[in-house]
Amino acid sequence: MARRRPLQPPRAAVLAVALVPLASGLLPAQPPAPFAGEERVVAIDLMVAVDGDDGRKLPSDLRPRDFEIRHDGEARPVVALEVPDAEGAEPWSSVIWLDLVLTARPAVRWAASVLGEQAEALVALGSVEVVVADPHPRVLLEATRDAALVMSTLARFALEPMNAEDAVVAVRDDALESAGEVPAAELVRAAMTAEEALIRRQQDDLLGWLAERPGGGARRALFLVSGGFDLDPQAFYATHLGSEATAAAGAPAFAAIAEGTARLLAAYGWITLPVLAPLAPSSEGVSLGKLFIPEDQEPPPPDPAAIQDVDPVDLGPKLRDPPLGPRAIIRHNRDAKKARAYVDLAATHHRYGDLKSAAEALQKALVHFDGAAETAAEQTAVWVELALTFDRLGRRGAARYAMARAVELDPSQAAGRGGLLARLLAPQESLERLAAVTTGSLLHSPEELTGALAALAGRIRLTYQVSGPPAAELAPVEVRFRGGKRRLLAPAWARNGVPEALAAVRLRRLLAGELDDGELRVEARFAPA
Repeated sequence: MARRRPLQPPRAAVLAVALVPLASGLLPAQPPAPFAGEERVVAIDLMVAVDGDDGRKLPSDLRPRDFEIRHDGEARPVVALEVPDAEGAEPWSSVIWLDLVLTARPAVRWAASVLGEQAEALVALGSVEVVVADPHPRVLLEATRDAALVMSTLARFALEPMNAEDAVVAVRDDALESAGEVPAAELVRAAMTAEEALIRRQQDDLLGWLAERPGGGARRALFLVSGGFDLDPQAFYATHLGSEATAAAGAPAFAAIAEGTARLLAAYGWITLPVLAPLAPSSEGVSLGKLFIPEDQEPPPPDPAAIQDVDPVDLGPKLRDPPLGPRAIIRHNRDAKKARAYVDLAATHHRYGDLKSAAEALQKALVHFDGAAETAAEQTAVWVELALTFDRLGRRGAARYAMARAVELDPSQAAGRGGLLARLLAPQESLERLAAVTTGSLLHSPEELTGALAALAGRIRLTYQVSGPPAAELAPVEVRFRGGKRRLLAPAWARNGVPEALAAVRLRRLLAGELDDGELRVEARFAPA
């Protein structure tokens, strides 16, 4: 059968088509068809701190064109600028978030008292809301500008005796206590999985609640009371349960959790200021300026008049004492003979079952040993005895601290101590990451809180626009000042729509049964296996 040739247009038709563009130029221009659709435009606000290298104050005549913004690599003009003292400038919306799962209670007490003292300054900026996560968030105080209400709400945590510990430390405590009963690799894997579940839940609840919080403008501040978590938990388990077992358990995702949380908080405009109790004193060497004992319970402070031959420290206002604060004793009292007498006195108290007096006598012994190198072995024994005494008193945090000091002096003391060695190694690193990405700061003192509030009050608001469909990914943002040599502190991430990462947070919360109602739209594609 003859093969059929494809149909070809006549040559004249081809020539006519070719001449159409030439002829069209001779015709009058036709008006374009009207655009019948809608273009989606989103305004994005950034709270920016501006500072000059030469110490100059912020110019009073700032204009939007003084700033350059790049959103996901593309230049975007600033369409609006609001300075702090502008007429009608919106107030700040602050949330005080008390995480009772990732924070030891003494640190909660300290942070609550410090924030309560600044209630007037907080409400001067705008509304304040108090939320407690134990483990899931619940509002203790709706947004208010009543300083007395803020202070009284926080006073519940500053005054109530609480001795619960950080839940992650409790997981490590259980793991060390189970050593030898379960294969090490299995134990490490289970412990790190439990830690990750705790951390993930607390971060998801924080993100979900803040993202869904109604109202509030661009000026948002999060005062986060949290103990943080180790970005590298393997370091702890490798030390106590073996590096091989830890390596076999696999690498956890703690650093990714911290980074993801920080980016979402930044994209939703929450400047995060973690309020963290003062760090423990340096552990280098065997000598400290003062004897510090963690107050994981709230015993009455020792009576300075009852401490013989020891110069009392001014304890200051009770609520201002940090949880790692001095226990009323100061150095330059080195006297080994007196120290040994206090050790003997502690033994007598132990025989009569007076554990509290025994602990006080042991602390006085350490004061008189005063970190002298020649009595290091005796000090080690006292620290161990003090740790065991605190443990019997139910002061688990203080017991761990004392045991850690004993191990510093003599590493062999770690053998067989189990949960008394449980602790976090560098939890502040996760909080530092949150603060850095969201342009906040880590607050260790009332003075730092005062400075942070003043810095918030001085921030300006920049507004720019992006168009197009919603984006599933967060966009990197860069802000520059064109008007001279100035340092800018601005969020590095923004959003155009609901980020996929937040959708994942909501899905995890839904699957965990934490969302009672609402709807979740799911799209699924099925493919043959």
